[in-house]
Amino acid sequence: MEREGFEHVTRENPCQICGKIDWCARLSRYHLCMRIKSDKPAKKGGWLHPKDEDSLAAPIPSRPKRKSDEELNAIWQPIAEAAAREGQGRLAELARQLGVSVVALAALGVGFCKLQGRTCWTFPERNSRGWIVGIQRRLVVSTDGRNKLFCKGGRRGLTYCDGWDRKPGSIWLVEGGSDVAAGITMGLCVIGRPSNTGGISDLVELLANTKRRIVVCGENDRKPPLYVKQSNPDHNPKCRGCMLCWPGKAGAILTAIALTESLHKAPSIVMPPHGCKDMREFVARIPQKDIANYQKAMRAGSFA
Repeated sequence: MEREGFEHVTRENPCQICGKIDWCARLSRYHLCMRIKSDKPAKKGGWLHPKDEDSLAAPIPSRPKRKSDEELNAIWQPIAEAAAREGQGRLAELARQLGVSVVALAALGVGFCKLQGRTCWTFPERNSRGWIVGIQRRLVVSTDGRNKLFCKGGRRGLTYCDGWDRKPGSIWLVEGGSDVAAGITMGLCVIGRPSNTGGISDLVELLANTKRRIVVCGENDRKPPLYVKQSNPDHNPKCRGCMLCWPGKAGAILTAIALTESLHKAPSIVMPPHGCKDMREFVARIPQKDIANYQKAMRAGSFA
């Protein structure tokens, strides 16, 4: 009953409780917010807010007029290109850290510079037309335990290289720029989502005419039982994966559902093998002598 009338929030219709454009949803009688707690925890993560209590919800601050993607590209493309030029001689350093190829990082336009006060690697994010609408920063020195910060003033987009659709085999939808670099290193057709449930509208536009197999790759980021219990004491200990206890798996499922509804084509959902968090970790561990065999399997849409 809890999922009756399930509808994702969007940029045009953000969550009425927290004002964000991802993770949350609307049900027939409730708003499902993944950020603001209520006395009605949802079984699969988040909290329910009755729709007749909208007036009691935290007020959503007014926002300035949103820049168009064309305006964002005019701002961020020159910054991304300058960072890519500055970082040309340092890509080998990041490639060693991530276990990917320099060619893959260069294809994505990865750069290195000081941006918004922090020295960082830059990963451009694009809309479905290839315009750069924002930049994800990978910090050289982390802050508050985080090494990834998105640049203020942009919007989240997809990570992919020019000519991505000329790569053979299945289309892999992974999470984050480093996983895209790993996929390119393996010669895959790969696109990066900005988060476990992000980028749906851009993906729908980008994949609207494809007849190829689509594979949504999840992440093995299951949370420790103690963390889950503290977050929601009523969480089902037998849960097989929700946004609270296993966001990488739940997000992949929600992404596949959203794409099925829009593309009328059901993607496959694939999780990395046990012991590997994501595609990058998997690719980094492949012995050189086995690359060709794994490449064949991954082009077919599986890890083995």
